[in-house]
Amino acid sequence: MRNSVFVLLFCLTLPAAGQDFTLNGDAVQTGPDCYRLTPASLWSSGSMWSATEIDLNAPFSLNFTASFDNNPNGADGIVFAFQSAGENALGPDGGSLGYEGIAPSFATEFDIFRNADLGDSNFDHIAVFRNGNVSHQSADNLYGPLQAGPGVSIKTGQSYQVKIDWQPDQNRFFVYFDCEQKVFMTIDLINEIFNGNPMVRWGFTAATGGASSELSVCITNLNTELPASEQTACPDEPVTLSSGQPSTFGHLWSPTGPLDNPELPSPTATVSETTVFTAVIPDDCQNTFTKEVVLNIDPVLDVDLGEDPTVCEGDSALLSAPGGFTYLWSDGSTEQALWTGAEGPVYVDVTHFGCFGTDTAEITVTPGISSLSLILQDASCMSEDGSIAVADAEGAEPPLSILLDGNPADDLLIEGLAAGTYTLTVSDINGCAFTETVVVEPGTDAEAGFELNPTSGVAPLETSAEDLSQNAGEGYYSYGGDFFPINSTFFVFDTAGTYEVMQVVWAGDAACADTALVIVEVTAETELIVPNIVTPNNDGRNDILTVSAKGVASLYIEVYNRWGNLLARFESNSVPDGTTAVWNPEDAADGVYMYALRYTDVNGAVRTEEGNITVARASQRRRL
Repeated sequence: MRNSVFVLLFCLTLPAAGQDFTLNGDAVQTGPDCYRLTPASLWSSGSMWSATEIDLNAPFSLNFTASFDNNPNGADGIVFAFQSAGENALGPDGGSLGYEGIAPSFATEFDIFRNADLGDSNFDHIAVFRNGNVSHQSADNLYGPLQAGPGVSIKTGQSYQVKIDWQPDQNRFFVYFDCEQKVFMTIDLINEIFNGNPMVRWGFTAATGGASSELSVCITNLNTELPASEQTACPDEPVTLSSGQPSTFGHLWSPTGPLDNPELPSPTATVSETTVFTAVIPDDCQNTFTKEVVLNIDPVLDVDLGEDPTVCEGDSALLSAPGGFTYLWSDGSTEQALWTGAEGPVYVDVTHFGCFGTDTAEITVTPGISSLSLILQDASCMSEDGSIAVADAEGAEPPLSILLDGNPADDLLIEGLAAGTYTLTVSDINGCAFTETVVVEPGTDAEAGFELNPTSGVAPLETSAEDLSQNAGEGYYSYGGDFFPINSTFFVFDTAGTYEVMQVVWAGDAACADTALVIVEVTAETELIVPNIVTPNNDGRNDILTVSAKGVASLYIEVYNRWGNLLARFESNSVPDGTTAVWNPEDAADGVYMYALRYTDVNGAVRTEEGNITVARASQRRRL
């Protein structure tokens, strides 16, 4: 590869607060480094504490602005504190200022309401407390109260500059309000307040009570130690300089010639060679600090297309250059990235203002995997003992990686498989993949099969059975709730009905049984006999026409004379087995009559019949 040095363009920014906070109660963040501790509502309280602890063995300096609203009758005030009670500490509202009860702690109050029972003064005041006690009449009142501002009230709507300064080498604690020193104390915070523990959190509490104010703070630290920083650019590239200090402070940069506005906190500089810029920064209390920014000019861009890619035949490689520049690839493309599957060298030239860089990648195309050789092991019935083994992947460059149904496999032999269909994907070191559908067959088990002959007839029906099952070690037949040995050769069906004869066989495990089914239709025996003569001579024998029935469900019969006149009709939907009287011919003359009938048997078959009936009265002989 051709490589050159690529200098990343960056801007070093130091945040004003550089601190994360845990917010409790009604406290909310309202902007970068600004927080509203209470809204302008009654009986509200909030707190914010540094998310990490600080060591009081090190100096601590904090600049912030505090706003106490512009309500002349507002309440109650803001507290700054060091404490080791935890990041969720919050005291009561009202005159407790959200601070009362937080111990161990060391606090400075900015009180805007007079609570006579606490010994408050008649002016808005500053005082120093310890251990969550807000009474000026107690031994925990360590300093003050003293008037906070130049006037009686600081509820003016303006933001006041406040500075907290802790100097552990001399155990000195200072508070400045509106650029004026208000508190100067000598105190051993670590031992007198925190019992030898130097690790504390810092932050604020605030509260309202029966009167209200919107109470807010903004962290505006001006780092008193301003080390030089560096930024890098191409020749004649516009670059925004950064001092890392709040934009609320004034700035005056030099040299002024390359800058669009030297009085801006972050001016734009355009130079063709390395230049050192200096910013003079006064804070709101007219303390002045100096910040140097070295703007390095380097015309060389480092363009790295990465490792030379190997692509599978038919696929493409993605080459990508650093973002934010102008590009020209060897194929004429001007995009930041290029997809290519062509074998050989590919280069890109990158320009940015007066900078230039280039790199070349060599594309190698591999045929990839053309086929798989697999060894398959069937799975036994109800078991997961099947397997797939990849014996060879034609054209692959090892090592191989395996996916089975999308899940990675640890080895070329995949065991513990149930019978089924699987998707196997094999990839080589170049990412060339081959996918194949693989079927793990179930092992050889018993296969049911048999024949019955006949499969239909009139009850009682006897049918012979022929066993045609394969690989069966055990089994049985069943129908009508009864079970029969597998070696049964005939079955008898005594009553009419539809019978499902099932064969169940298995080789070793009954859970893997196979079944076969044959349907047998058995009908009941039916018969209807109509006599062809009746003798109505009142001798009690054959005087009326009766039919003899067996298996008849319903009957309809009509009797006619030779001229076709209807003489009698009989109809019944319930015909018992045996004889049934259907016509009394006592009024009929001797002779031949016709009948027509229709009946339904118990098997559901409908039958019709016609015939003749002779009426003949036997002559009476008198014995002499």
